[in-house]
Amino acid sequence: MEEAVDYRQQRGLQIAAFAKITKKGGAWLVPSQSGKGRYTVCPDAANPHCTCPDHEHTGGKCKHIFADRKS
Repeated sequence: MEEAVDYRQQRGLQIAAFAKITKKGGAWLVPSQSGKGRYTVCPDAANPHCTCPDHEHTGGKCKHIFADRKS
């Protein structure tokens, strides 16, 4: 499981480094890595949430949440 977190964190760092992350209200709009859409990240410190399928399926921190934390 730790490997999966490291992978998601690395991908999040890539998104943060190369993509435009914009703030909308209290949320962040984080582009998908494929460039075909974007996801809404609600950066609650205790319970962050993302609209991507990975987060919806696992409930864990996805690459978009990691990207938001680096922006």
